[in-house]
Amino acid sequence: MSTESDNRAAAHSVPTWRFRYFADWSNLRLHTNPSSGAYHGSDLEMVLGVSQDDSDLPESGPEMHLQAYMMRAWAAFADNPVNGLTKEIGWPTYNSGEATLIRLGFINSPCANFALPSTYDSPCSGLNLSFYGL
Repeated sequence: MSTESDNRAAAHSVPTWRFRYFADWSNLRLHTNPSSGAYHGSDLEMVLGVSQDDSDLPESGPEMHLQAYMMRAWAAFADNPVNGLTKEIGWPTYNSGEATLIRLGFINSPCANFALPSTYDSPCSGLNLSFYGL
């Protein structure tokens, strides 16, 4: 996700939302790492409704609630990309100086909460980004 492009879009009044997926469901953990937690792409099983298909483990109640919530959000955006997420779901548009980063599944919550984007905008400390000129 590019913070710079998000800031640029928001500055030009392009409706922009930023989210980060946090949920850690037992049926979505990587088989080679049972403590993997949320990982790149693990939100897609939720949006597509196939989280149980990944491991054959049943979905928990909170997981099913979050799955329905995320499906509703994606459908609201597809139906109305300008206002759907705000009107139908209640999500604020992105503003780098306000708590507008949408946290999905934070502490396995079945809904969203919001944080300052700067909380998550720094590079991962474990990466050697100097190799990439960053």
